[in-house]
Amino acid sequence: MPKQTTGMIPRSCILVWLAAILALPAAGLSLAGDRPPTVVTVVSLDGQGRPGRQGLGVVVGQDGRILTSATLLGPKPRAVIKTASGSLHLLEMVLAEDGLHALAEIKVEVQGWQAATPAPAGRMRAGEKFFLPVRSGQTQALAETRLVKVLPLSPRLTLLKLEPASLAVDPGAALFNGKGQVAGMAHAFPGGPGTLFLALNAEDLRGLKSRQGESEGTEGRAQRSSEEGQASFWEGVAAGSRGAYREAQEKFTAALKAPGPLPEAYYGRGAARYHLGDLNGAVEDLRQASTRLPGYALAWLWLGKAREAQKEQQAAQEAYRQAASADPDLSEAWFHLGELAYLQGSQAKAREYLSRVGEDFEDACRSWWYLGNLDRSSSRPEEALKAYRRAIELNRGFFPAYLEGGKVLLLDLGRPQEAIPLLQQGVKLKPDHSLVRYYLALADILTWNPRGAWEQYFALQKIDSGLAETLAKLLDQGE
Repeated sequence: MPKQTTGMIPRSCILVWLAAILALPAAGLSLAGDRPPTVVTVVSLDGQGRPGRQGLGVVVGQDGRILTSATLLGPKPRAVIKTASGSLHLLEMVLAEDGLHALAEIKVEVQGWQAATPAPAGRMRAGEKFFLPVRSGQTQALAETRLVKVLPLSPRLTLLKLEPASLAVDPGAALFNGKGQVAGMAHAFPGGPGTLFLALNAEDLRGLKSRQGESEGTEGRAQRSSEEGQASFWEGVAAGSRGAYREAQEKFTAALKAPGPLPEAYYGRGAARYHLGDLNGAVEDLRQASTRLPGYALAWLWLGKAREAQKEQQAAQEAYRQAASADPDLSEAWFHLGELAYLQGSQAKAREYLSRVGEDFEDACRSWWYLGNLDRSSSRPEEALKAYRRAIELNRGFFPAYLEGGKVLLLDLGRPQEAIPLLQQGVKLKPDHSLVRYYLALADILTWNPRGAWEQYFALQKIDSGLAETLAKLLDQGE
């Protein structure tokens, strides 16, 4: 392929960018006790040799190969790379790039550099510690960060939510795991949602495509159209993340007009259409996504949601099964399978599916609530109580677990004193719920607290006169 260089820059201009770049902070970082991966500063140059966008990169080859954010480079890339020791290198060529991940592999003329290795493919876990180069005054410092949430968009594209979120991070900043391997990279997408962290592993590098020379012909126009489509895609991701589903639909539609439409754009538009109530459109888009990208678990998951909203339970179950098969760790797919089985009265299948729901699922409290209900219907009150308590631990505001846990203690286990705190919290969460007040009154009666029971009676008179009348008879019998 043709060699791409920085081009001819006037000598007078070289002094301009050289002075500016020499003032940049050194970027070499090391993990304590490990052979340090080499982090470099990448500064783009315009046609007159003036410094432009600044970011970082990481050396991935001893022959001078560097991985950085493609958003730092223009269509005719010119850049200077500064190492930790302060040496400067002109960009020799762009070897390959991946527009979806905004990754670029560039080359400078050097031999014998230390090189970092990409992390092997594997699932990242919330709470895992990583290390990230950040700005600290005039230097680069290695900051510890924690993975809060993994946000998969597709089998080949995963966003990472890190904390603290206020770190001053440059595009191209590599995210290192505890072994010093490159596990992700920060990107600032043009027109997109600011800086995002994308997971990266050794398999992702295989998706890098050789960069073709710019031309005014059909290939050049197609390349620009593809880049515009990818920009629209990330604008759609940004809009969807803030709940602007109409805008997200428009951006994903624009992305799909580009050559080689992204399966992820079909998925994004399908999810947006689902939220907008266009279930038929959602089903069609999500089918396209799952067909164009095999193993697309999230596309199958949302297809199941759309089919369930259409009251097509059998089709929904099949979609959820496909999602769980594509990604056995996708808790939400198992939850929906379990919930449908529970509602259909298939207790054995419901228990099997719900038991596979991990606590990384934001609605995991409901899976424990369902499991508690299954235990209670099987005359296993102690196991039911444990399930309800676990649901409460996962979500302190989950009212159904307080109600059912209080009922188990009161009616099944005969421990009204222990039931009172759960039922009282239920009343705080839902003051107008008649049943929780009624059961709290029964617990008060059984623990010789008639005053508390009468308080619930007066409240019930305004909420449910029938239950209030039933409670009054019990109170009269006790006097």
